[in-house]
Amino acid sequence: YLDVAQLSVVMTQPDFSLARVVRSCGDAVQIGDIMLPFQPITLPAIARPRQFSPTMKVSGDVKGSVVISQAMLLNFGSVLKGSGVIPGVRSGRLASLDRGIASEGEIVYIDAGQSRGVKPGDVFVVYRNVDVDNRLYDIPKQAQKLKGVRTAIGELVVLKVEERASTALVTYASDGLSLGDVVERR
Repeated sequence: YLDVAQLSVVMTQPDFSLARVVRSCGDAVQIGDIMLPFQPITLPAIARPRQFSPTMKVSGDVKGSVVISQAMLLNFGSVLKGSGVIPGVRSGRLASLDRGIASEGEIVYIDAGQSRGVKPGDVFVVYRNVDVDNRLYDIPKQAQKLKGVRTAIGELVVLKVEERASTALVTYASDGLSLGDVVERR
């Protein structure tokens, strides 16, 4: 579920209740939104500073990928729910951008959850394959060796975990994180 707001019930009646929005998470509360009891997010202390390098390797015991950014869900959530189509987005070279781009301090959703042993506080490194684009410039043949090599571009801390997916905070990003970027538990 997308966290839209935190509410406080101020009055209950047999047929309805009245609630006040205590904290908004960036979107409007709408008729039909599902309400769940509030569960505060508590994370274990995460070691700082953590070393980060584009060539770093991790254990890789849990792998997944970035599915969508919270900003994209906030902007087009109801459209995605109804049709699965995001206005103005077409397939092709920019297809990985159609589910949003996230940077440091933003929320993303990954396709790894409780069923794969993920828990709140887990740290994931985000990887992307190096793309050698020679459409504009001649690239030396030696540079072609980089094609398909992956580079670490970011780090996530898991906030909330569901059965097959998790909500994570981007704690570091050297590039915008987007659909299909690979994540591996650190």
